[in-house]
Amino acid sequence: MTLPLLVCLFAIDSEDAAQRTIRDMRAGRIPSALAHAKEAAALSEREGGPDSGWYAHRLALYGEVQIGAGLLAEGRANLERAYAIAQRTWPPNDPDYIALRACLGIASLRSGRPREAETLLRRALLDGEALLGPEHHEVGIILEYLAELLRKHRRNNEAKPLAKRARAILGPPDSTVSVWSLRSR
Repeated sequence: MTLPLLVCLFAIDSEDAAQRTIRDMRAGRIPSALAHAKEAAALSEREGGPDSGWYAHRLALYGEVQIGAGLLAEGRANLERAYAIAQRTWPPNDPDYIALRACLGIASLRSGRPREAETLLRRALLDGEALLGPEHHEVGIILEYLAELLRKHRRNNEAKPLAKRARAILGPPDSTVSVWSLRSR
């Protein structure tokens, strides 16, 4: 089963480099998406400073695109940096933490760090259920990745109910689904 590539949409409200990133990811234009995500992060750092919450959002987007492109070390570093900034600038119950933790969990999964991945994905799942509701699209995608992790480690009895629940939320597998968060601000 091919899982959809996650793209974390963080409060994008204008036609800018971040939106071009999302469009490129949806269309499978990875090199272009990387360039636009890098541009979006650089612009937001210049406009808001290296410790701004907005920069954390854009840096997280860049990190996720890097993960999707197979640049695991670079993507993980940007996600970790975004998380550190977010802890200082975002409100404690900000739903974007769900996306950021899930992205870090996926980076850990793809980097061969299953324990860390499971911890992050389970935390994202708990927060997602509490803040967004148990049937939210983001919860479904987190469930799907958590089920993948469990299957890879021969924990099929744990994976099956999660995968079934993910399918109930997301519908049948569809590789064209590339958007994780449809939240808008």
